[in-house]
Amino acid sequence: MLDDIKKRFEFPNVVIQSQAVGHLIAAVLKENVSSEKIRQASDQTPALNLLWENCCSETVALRTACSEGLVALVAEKHAELDYVLHGALNLIPSARNVHGLVKTILKLLQIQAIQLGEDGNEAVQNLYGIRINPHPLINVLENRPDCWPVLLQQITVFFHQCPEKAQSSCVGVMAPFLRYLYCEPSQLREYAELRMGLLKILLQPHGPKHKDSPSVLECQILQLLWDVVPHLQHKDLLQVTEASFFLQELFLSLLRYSVFWKVQLSEFCLQLLCFCEVCLNVMGECSSLISLIEDNFELLKEAFPVEQGIIGLALLLLQTPKSQQKPILSLACKLLSCSETQSISSAGFTLVMPVLQILTSTTVGDCLSEDDSGITRQQLAVNLLELIQEEGVKDKKELVSCELLHPLTSSYSSLFTTWKMIELMKEKSAVTNWLSSVKSLLPVTSKVPAHVFLLLAYLLIQKDGDILRDVLQATTEIVKADCSQVPNLIPVLMFKLGRPLEPALYKDILYTLPTLGVHKVCVAQILRAIHMLGSVPKLRAVTLRLMTSLWERQDRIYPELQKFLAMSDMPSLSVDKDAQWEKLIAKAACIRDICRQRPYQHGADMLAAISQVLNECTKPDQASPAALVLQGLQALCEAEVVCIRSTWSALSPKLSCDTRPLILKALNELFALVPSLTVNTSEHEKFKAQVVNFLWNNTQNKDAVVAISAYRSLSAFGSEEHKILHLPEQARPEVSTLEEEDMDEEEDLFVPGSSYIKLLSLTPACVLGAFEEFATSLVKQEMTNMPRGIYHSALRGGTTRSDQGKAIAGVTNFLLKMYERNKQPGMTPGLAAGMLSCYDLPVHMGKDGKPINRFLASRGRNFQQMLVALIHEVNIQLSEWHRSILLPQSWLGFMSRTYSAILQGRQAELEMQLKHGKENPEEVQYKQFTAWLWVRDMLTDIIKGASK
Repeated sequence: MLDDIKKRFEFPNVVIQSQAVGHLIAAVLKENVSSEKIRQASDQTPALNLLWENCCSETVALRTACSEGLVALVAEKHAELDYVLHGALNLIPSARNVHGLVKTILKLLQIQAIQLGEDGNEAVQNLYGIRINPHPLINVLENRPDCWPVLLQQITVFFHQCPEKAQSSCVGVMAPFLRYLYCEPSQLREYAELRMGLLKILLQPHGPKHKDSPSVLECQILQLLWDVVPHLQHKDLLQVTEASFFLQELFLSLLRYSVFWKVQLSEFCLQLLCFCEVCLNVMGECSSLISLIEDNFELLKEAFPVEQGIIGLALLLLQTPKSQQKPILSLACKLLSCSETQSISSAGFTLVMPVLQILTSTTVGDCLSEDDSGITRQQLAVNLLELIQEEGVKDKKELVSCELLHPLTSSYSSLFTTWKMIELMKEKSAVTNWLSSVKSLLPVTSKVPAHVFLLLAYLLIQKDGDILRDVLQATTEIVKADCSQVPNLIPVLMFKLGRPLEPALYKDILYTLPTLGVHKVCVAQILRAIHMLGSVPKLRAVTLRLMTSLWERQDRIYPELQKFLAMSDMPSLSVDKDAQWEKLIAKAACIRDICRQRPYQHGADMLAAISQVLNECTKPDQASPAALVLQGLQALCEAEVVCIRSTWSALSPKLSCDTRPLILKALNELFALVPSLTVNTSEHEKFKAQVVNFLWNNTQNKDAVVAISAYRSLSAFGSEEHKILHLPEQARPEVSTLEEEDMDEEEDLFVPGSSYIKLLSLTPACVLGAFEEFATSLVKQEMTNMPRGIYHSALRGGTTRSDQGKAIAGVTNFLLKMYERNKQPGMTPGLAAGMLSCYDLPVHMGKDGKPINRFLASRGRNFQQMLVALIHEVNIQLSEWHRSILLPQSWLGFMSRTYSAILQGRQAELEMQLKHGKENPEEVQYKQFTAWLWVRDMLTDIIKGASK
């Protein structure tokens, strides 16, 4: 019979072949003797093997009929579904033709979907997985990647023939395969055509077009694909291209029912904005996705998350090339101008920094990329800035917002953080805490995220008062760690200057500009800003100070600084006297800063300017500029660019009789350098004597500022430089009549200490602090010149008088040697009394002049042993009462020495423990604090123990 069936299979007629398949199925059922379901353990009969074999036939009608026959066996419950399914999967790798097998597999999946659909979606979802119990089509695709056209064709048929009551379960059965296909990390190129082709099939409309909601099948498919979005791969160019195509097609499909998919479209817009950054970094192009949103904005505006969208566009503008900014600006304008969002939220100010950057920069592409009919990029930026600044409707409407639980890209974290921080920054404490957190991370980072700069710009625009000062200070620190966004921050500061503020805040903002010049690339833009400010006559003094501050960071702009200095000398009829005075002050301060910062490099260039200011500023009310340039001259003298003696020789005709307090103070500070610039010549000695005399005269000045600076300058001179004649009459020592005959010798007399005491009583209270510094310097000089032995004797606490003879000083050592040589168990009464009166041990010093800890500890232990011995050996005899009278004084001296030695030994032991890390530092510190109590208790215990 089987031979006849085989012959019929070979006959080229569809009807005959179909009839033969029917006979073959009947033979299969006839050969199944047990009448049970055919399963894997059943006998593989010849008819069944022939049926399997022809499922792989090259003849379309034959393989189709055989495949349908296998499915019919399952449907009629003559064969188990798992047996047929696994049989087909086993034949896939080696089959000559897989059409029939793939059709069989998909038919069986449909049967499973219908059967399990009655039990609920959970049963369908748990049927197959991706790695554990993998979906049958995953096995097919991995074993035969070349069969993707067959899969595409049969999956299309699968969804088209899906029963209406089982549409949901059919999509559920196919879900693991679709997730594998679109989300598998490797994203093999062999599957690319299947992915693209299948996407078009899946996104085809499945139902009447006039309906307001999608059919069940279409709804389930779109929901499945929407759930896939967060898991799309985007590691390289090919993956990003595919993901971009997937998102665009799915987005358009959801728009067919924009009201039904309102929530999904709201989240989708955020996903697209975040994915734009990936497209920009990988493909170099993101305008297609932005245009997609913009073109369909009328359908989206009710569901669009405006605040997050604005922040996302702001972050995108910071990274987008100029040629692609136009659609982003256009979309931003639509977001801010649509009727539902007339009330501009605070998030709109995040767009200010990127918009200002566009307005303050031009590119070659600006004259090439604009078409004749379209609005220019610059005009769009202007319109957007006007929308941000204008006042909207007072009663703000609640805007749509959403949060992505599963974002497609990591860039959403920056967007979400920025959005949340803007909400929290309504509180001052939140701003302060955030700034502190950012600054704490600067030492460990070299790249600051873009959203941090966006928030900084937002705070610069929105805040004022002390918070604005904190933001300015934080901005200065942040750009030191990452200067990439400095070109964007400069326009923000200039924009802030155009808004109403407190006068002090204007100054803080202006002086922040030069601090941004941390990289040479940023200097040109800052220079342009300063030049623009300098075009206002009343701001020229400020711009000179700004230029000086910038020069301190970037020496390359010194020629520009010289030009500004030259311009400050030019008279101007358009400004009043106050503005001219400010220019003069600024010029003098600039000269001082140049001399201080780089005296060797540019100091010589400033001498002419210094001389000019000193010649011009001779009036009492012109002391400030002259004092400032004298401070610069002081820096040049300190750096030895010019000779201080020669400088004073040139200036003394003009300044020696000057009585202006600021000038005298500056001269006092200048003369403080004389001791450090000493030259061994008679001329210099005379000059030093003149300077000391000048300073002493200024100590008696009625102006406290002058007197204070004079005393501080005198602190730098040696005590031998001060003579009695320098002091006022009331402070000089009384001179006898015999000494009055030779008054000339009085000049050589040094000042005694009593004269300084008298001078102290004559000094005003406001000058006492400076006099204290002067007196302290004298004491330090005395200590420096003191013999070394006296200092070390003081450290030891020695009580030996310097006038004792050598014989008396050797008594102690003699008695100690007698005690050490004594071989008897006890001591004689005379030796015991001598040891009580004289016992002491030397303190061993280290090279640094400090006692050595281990010797201090040993010394304390020796005193303990001697105390025990003397308590037993020193007897009090009533018959020799006249000698015992001396014992209390001897015991007092010995116990004082013992207490001191043991206390020093205890402290030394604790320091050694701390040094070796044997004890907890806190415990050691506590023990050191209570060491005297420990010594007291120990001595008490020794006396108690010896007295028993």
